Amino acid sequence: SKRLAELVYAGIPTPVRGMVWVNLAGSKELVPETTISVLQSQASYPDLLNQPTQHEKYIVKDVPRTYPGHEYFSGAAGQETLYNVIKAYANYHGEVGYCQGAPFIVGILLLHMPEEEAFSLFCKIMRGYGLRGLFKPSMADLPLRLFQLDGLIHSLFPALHSHFTDIDVRTASFASAMFLSMFGTVLPLDLVCRVMDIFLLEGIVALFKSALAILADNHDRLLIASFEEAMKLMSFRSLMEIYSSADS
Repeated sequence: SKRLAELVYAGIPTPVRGMVWVNLAGSKELVPETTISVLQSQASYPDLLNQPTQHEKYIVKDVPRTYPGHEYFSGAAGQETLYNVIKAYANYHGEVGYCQGAPFIVGILLLHMPEEEAFSLFCKIMRGYGLRGLFKPSMADLPLRLFQLDGLIHSLFPALHSHFTDIDVRTASFASAMFLSMFGTVLPLDLVCRVMDIFLLEGIVALFKSALAILADNHDRLLIASFEEAMKLMSFRSLMEIYSSADS
């Protein structure tokens, strides 16, 4: 409803954010599971954790790289819960398995809810919000989403799009990581939570809105940047500095 959208855009209070996220996802109409890999994997969460996974070494390698500056995820307990949810999902949906961006999404959920609840919500996000095609090994949907974003940049920021073409900055070079991590690799944590707020309300369109907002905020600087300067400006370190200072 319009009132719900107004409340979400105004900002979900941190103490109730997890509960609101679950309710927003719960209102999403889900397509029944039909894939063989899922139908064969109706195991409980503990059972999924006890199963081996072919993605083990990649998950173990990436978990410490997820929000490394955050107190919870720099410790053993946070890394264990993150590992558990990622491993359980890899076993739950074999066709998707594991993708490097997934821990950043799961990590945000774990900061607002218990482990099993985070797993359940991550399953709903992948199933009901059109993210599976981004996270399957083929990443079949990623070129489409990047093409759509490129078209929006061309329409909304034609001068910037032309400049990007001139300096050979391709949309994929900065937006792929944004989409695959729900902006967890480029924005401060509080803004990543805000992206998730809007995403659970509006779906995939929230990722486009967030990417376009970053481009709008940095439009003038990007318009005169070289290739190296543009890529640096769109990097994690630069965007963290920009948006952290904006909050202070």
